[in-house]
Amino acid sequence: MRFRFKVKELAEVKGLTQDALARRAGLRLSAVIGVWRNTVETPRLDTLHAIAEALNVTVVDLYDVVETEPGQWIPTQSGRIVVIPTV
Repeated sequence: MRFRFKVKELAEVKGLTQDALARRAGLRLSAVIGVWRNTVETPRLDTLHAIAEALNVTVVDLYDVVETEPGQWIPTQSGRIVVIPTV
C-alpha cells in the first residue's frame, strides 16, 4: 500500500501554518514538517494523534491512500490496523 498524508491540505483549509499547527498540537516543528511534506515514512502514532486532534479530525482523515494491495495494512478510525486479506 502506498499512502501520503493530507496534513498540509487539512491545515491550509483551517488557515494554519506549519508553526501554528505544531504549537496547537504541542509538537516540535520538525515533527510536523516531516508529516506535512510527506518525508517521514512511518511517523509515530502519538504524533499523528496530536496532529489529528489539533486539526479536529481523525487519524484516518490524515491519510490519503494511493494504492492498496492484498496483505497490506490500512489504519482505521480507532487507530488500529486492518490487513487487507490476500485472495
